Amino acid sequence: MISILTDLKTNIRFLILVLVAGCAPKDQVNDLESKRLSDHKKSLIDLMEEDRQLHFASDIQLSEDEKRLDEKLVALRTQMKAYYDSLGFFPPSGSFYKYKEHIEQTDLYHLLRKMPKGGVHHLHSSGAIDFEWLFNKAITLPECHIFWADSNDEHIKGQLNFFKPGKAPSGYVTARQLHASEKNFKREFHDLLTLTAETLKDSSDVWIDFEAIFQRINSFYYYKPVFKEHLRNLADRLITDGHQHIELREIFWGGLYELTGDGSKVSHSVDTTIQIMLRVEEDIQQQYTEFSLKVIYTSMRFLPQEEVFGELVRAYYYREKYPDFIKGFGLVLFMLSIQFQMVIGSR
Repeated sequence: MISILTDLKTNIRFLILVLVAGCAPKDQVNDLESKRLSDHKKSLIDLMEEDRQLHFASDIQLSEDEKRLDEKLVALRTQMKAYYDSLGFFPPSGSFYKYKEHIEQTDLYHLLRKMPKGGVHHLHSSGAIDFEWLFNKAITLPECHIFWADSNDEHIKGQLNFFKPGKAPSGYVTARQLHASEKNFKREFHDLLTLTAETLKDSSDVWIDFEAIFQRINSFYYYKPVFKEHLRNLADRLITDGHQHIELREIFWGGLYELTGDGSKVSHSVDTTIQIMLRVEEDIQQQYTEFSLKVIYTSMRFLPQEEVFGELVRAYYYREKYPDFIKGFGLVLFMLSIQFQMVIGSR
């Protein structure tokens, strides 16, 4: 009964307001509408300001030069958007390979490339190897071999590995020898280590080609004598591009290795890998004091549940041991089953 009376009173008030508005002079109605819009605009501005204050950089005040740069960036962006709207397409929404060259020729890209970037996050260092650096390094190391035969159950063509002279399995040839004897070796080797527009046409099969690349480079990447040089090469390229901070996703469970005098392989601890990475950071900071390097301890999604939890425990251990360096834990590759995700969520 009370609810019915309340609804009745509300409806009567609404009816009175409608009648009053209908009887009010037109100028008065316009004034009321104008005030309503003004109040709404003020509320919106206040809400936007409140949201802006929550931003991590809300306390930063731009200098006059920075404000002019901001205006230039906005103007370039607006100009580009108007141009693309007139043509009915937007390059970033299409294939990376199709529009990469076009984007790299734009004024906005050239300006952004010269600017400090802050940091690059979620970077897999094994996926950021510079081919030219890898190629030149491979042909200078006498123990570096490449499987240069038809792929089989154990090895695939283009797979890198390190062996002492006379210790390499059948099918492996030194990179130095291939470079000297095979006319198109560099081009073919490059194609085996990179994805192309043709490869990416069938998205359902691209993972097969993608994972094959890591099978080819993993033994090279984790070879201790080249690991530090690769990290420095990676950092130098990003610094040249304006980055001041790098966050790497690093898989430690394979571990670094090197060859002993008799040609056998000896593995190194996770601590060894981390210490090398810390030395790279310290070396770079001698020249670039603002530079920083952090790591997300990473493992594989397809591992058995017990192994994944074991990796998580190890990640916590190294997080406590290197709190300023190990910053998180992540899983890569295939998605876990719904059941496993639910188990993780319940613990």
